[in-house]
Amino acid sequence: MCKMKFFLLFFPSWLGIVVSLQSQSLSYTSYTTKDGIPSNIITAIFQDSKGYLWIGTNNGLAKYDGAEFTIYSTLNGLSNNWITTIKENPFQPGSIWVGTIAGGVNKYQNGVFHSYKFGSNPDWNNVSGCCIDKKGVVWIVVKNGFLKISDDSIKIVSDEDSPKNPDIIYSTKDGNILCSEGNHIFIHNPDYSSWTKLDLQLPKTSVITSIIQDSEGKIWFGTSDKLIIELYDLGIVRKEKTKYGIPYQLQDDGHGSLLIRDRDIFFSISKEKLLYQKILPLPENKEMPEDVTSPFLIDTEGNIWIGTWLKGLLKISDLSLYHFKFYSTSKLSWTSIDRQGNIWTGTNGGVWEVYLNKENQWQKEFHRIIDFAGDSKIYISSIDSQNNLWLNLKGKTSVYKIINREFSSSTLASANMKNLLHLINKGTLLALYDDKQNRLWFSTAESGVGAVDLKTGKLIKFYTVEDGIPGVAVRAIFQDSKNQIWMGGWQQGISIFSNNPLPSLKRKITIADGLPDNMIRSIYEDDSGKMWIGTRHNGVVIIENELNKSCKNISMKDGLLSNSIWGIIEGPDNKMWLNTDVGIEEIDIRTLKVLPPKKEFLVSFDQSLSLGSYKSKLWCFSSNEELFIYENQNRKRETIFPPVVITNITVNGNDFSDAGLSDLSYTQNNITIKFTGLSFKEEQAVTYQYRLIGTSDTNWTSPSNHRNISFASLAPGKYLFEVHAINSDGVRSKSPAVLSFIILPPFWLQWWFIAFIILILSGFIFSIYRFRVKRLFEMERLRTRIASDLHDDVGTNLSSIILSSQIIEKKFSFGAEEKEYLHQLSSIASKTQDVLKETVWLLNPMNDSFADLVLRLKSIASQTLQEISFSFTSDENLRHEKLSLEVKRNILLMFKEILQNIIKHSSANTVKIEIRKDKDSLVLKISDDGIGFNINEVKRGNGLTNLFFRTKAIAGKLDIDSKTGQGTEVELKLNITQMRTGRKAVAGLT
Repeated sequence: MCKMKFFLLFFPSWLGIVVSLQSQSLSYTSYTTKDGIPSNIITAIFQDSKGYLWIGTNNGLAKYDGAEFTIYSTLNGLSNNWITTIKENPFQPGSIWVGTIAGGVNKYQNGVFHSYKFGSNPDWNNVSGCCIDKKGVVWIVVKNGFLKISDDSIKIVSDEDSPKNPDIIYSTKDGNILCSEGNHIFIHNPDYSSWTKLDLQLPKTSVITSIIQDSEGKIWFGTSDKLIIELYDLGIVRKEKTKYGIPYQLQDDGHGSLLIRDRDIFFSISKEKLLYQKILPLPENKEMPEDVTSPFLIDTEGNIWIGTWLKGLLKISDLSLYHFKFYSTSKLSWTSIDRQGNIWTGTNGGVWEVYLNKENQWQKEFHRIIDFAGDSKIYISSIDSQNNLWLNLKGKTSVYKIINREFSSSTLASANMKNLLHLINKGTLLALYDDKQNRLWFSTAESGVGAVDLKTGKLIKFYTVEDGIPGVAVRAIFQDSKNQIWMGGWQQGISIFSNNPLPSLKRKITIADGLPDNMIRSIYEDDSGKMWIGTRHNGVVIIENELNKSCKNISMKDGLLSNSIWGIIEGPDNKMWLNTDVGIEEIDIRTLKVLPPKKEFLVSFDQSLSLGSYKSKLWCFSSNEELFIYENQNRKRETIFPPVVITNITVNGNDFSDAGLSDLSYTQNNITIKFTGLSFKEEQAVTYQYRLIGTSDTNWTSPSNHRNISFASLAPGKYLFEVHAINSDGVRSKSPAVLSFIILPPFWLQWWFIAFIILILSGFIFSIYRFRVKRLFEMERLRTRIASDLHDDVGTNLSSIILSSQIIEKKFSFGAEEKEYLHQLSSIASKTQDVLKETVWLLNPMNDSFADLVLRLKSIASQTLQEISFSFTSDENLRHEKLSLEVKRNILLMFKEILQNIIKHSSANTVKIEIRKDKDSLVLKISDDGIGFNINEVKRGNGLTNLFFRTKAIAGKLDIDSKTGQGTEVELKLNITQMRTGRKAVAGLT
């Protein structure tokens, strides 16, 4: 767009006062001792391979990580606090070499400084330059000589053809060494021992002042007679004089230019056109000694770091952003841009014009407006397409013709628009806007909106509320790409007028249609056709299609710092600039995300701001005292992934290195991790995402600006911490910084302790098992011996008693009474012998199988049921099951009791005996066809009582089912495991 699309105030004059260039400066950030650096005298600047910035001063060394400065001095092992040069060994990343005055050189590695000095002569330890070649040899320039360090030994360079007292030393990308001595260059390839001397055809009085290799591999030299020399493949390609000073320092900006510093002058030279040179204005540094040029550096993100003398460290993040500070007591008002690209801003009694001179430098001139008496503040309302400057003072509007002159300030002439001014000055001017049809739209308070033909100066139409304008106080007017006119009202929303020669109302958009606020303050259309609507209290609204009136609202809830949007323009790099109560805020047009605010874009609440743009080449904004100009230099912005590093680890409040985190004890479970993203462009806007793998929640956190995280009471286990940094452009680090650690379980939960306990328990259980097996064998042997003894001794004696009583009865004649006694004695002995045989059978381990029990039960059934028919069946699956002595005994006695009851009480003709396996149980079932009985009426005598008692003793289950006249069925169920051991194995068996 060729002109500003917003409504500001501004005024011209025929009187001009040119102001010096010293008020112009690139926008910068300063770092001083108040921010943590050890001194405001900067002597060296370097960025290492990890991304840390190292700053040398006359009072120590500082390392900057974007958040804080870490200070190193003689207290930390430096040999001297005055730093002269800083380099890193490219073959040993993290190995930093630091040159000093009178202290030689220091190597910093793994947090420790090692000093290297050559003798005691201070001149041999006054280091002015240092570099490392492809073989890792460190070359050092000292006051009166040339040294090198190889294999940790320092010695004088004594090669026959080497320079003896070089001024500058430089290491190329391929690891070769360049040295300057006076007006000569020496080249050394470490693969060979020789030096090559290169003649640059310079006068004898000329001295080489700087050496740099650019991104394309070309070598550039600066000389004391203001020459820039390009060298390629050992041949001189070009020479050119600089316009502004001696190139004491050179840097390649990566965008086709060399940046050059001469004491207090900073300028650029196009590598393509060496004659194209431009001053880059910096703050004055009059304190710098004449023989000193402080260092400067371009970091990986393109930030320019500039050392000063007594003023600390300066950072320029954008060479496109210029800053004007107006020190007068009068304040600036609104700003606008004319059709040549000159910037105008109002102030007390006149207007300032800022223009580009022949040197491509911004210069300013003051125009006093004599039409307005006194020094009251003048406001710029607009600059229209005819280059007319519209000014306002205390409700009175005037217009002046801007007559531009190339590379010089403009002149202002009165514009002949009396009739139009008379119409406008009937009310208070609120907005001015000229459209693509050369119509000037103006709104006045309590009146309406007028449309004027700028070519003829005639009024086309005056619109009122009846014509559809949004109230009598229209604050914003804009023409979209369809030539429709949009009007924003004080409190009545938006009205859209057709693109006809005489526009008429098409539609309205209000809160009812989705607007969050009817108080409209600004309107703009981006390149994609989206309409951006600024509101008074609810942020910005984006309308993609006015037909369906779909609205996207972005406000403080989405990250804006203010909801009052006074102006909108499309800024550089796909960003929309919003003029708010706190300054200029940015939204990414592609993602619609609110970007972190830039420090220089923010102002205090009582400072008004205005915005302007010119043909997508130039943007500006101003506050009460400052003007910022942003030039679009069409530089390709590379995506820089910010590196992220872990800076500190504490465990239970004690510092730890990551090497000591592999075997933390279970009590060392409170861990704090500090980290930082090494991004220096808007470093305060860097945010972080992190996660801890090993916990239940392994999701990445939402971005935040916290640089540390604490984990309390972590359970034993393996953990992996990962953290990403996100820079001010929203770019996330390519790979996260990672930290793995292990918290060991307490000793009673560790594998070796558990294995030990298992081993002990296994041994104990095995011992118990061995003891039990031994006891079982002993019991078996005891049972066998007892059975044998009973059978042999007691059995024999009982047989003798029976035999003796029979012999006595036959041999002697006794009366009836005596015979009866003998007969009883024989009978008792006989019964005792039967009991003894049964006891011997029970005790004998040879009879512990179920098959032996079945044979015994069959034998008992045959002896007991001699007068009753019976059947006996058994399950072959039980044949090999083992029985405990107790179970055998109780089954045997219960079996006898049941059969005795059948004989005594059942009057049965048949008995059925069945033994079977039912799942994991043995079932003994005896049934008869006898007379039966009523279970509920029968009295429980010793027989039944014994049956239930013995059933309980072997944890079995006894069921008796009988009905009068229907026989009786007795079922004994016994768990097989219990049957083997004699102990309860299944709970609930009764």
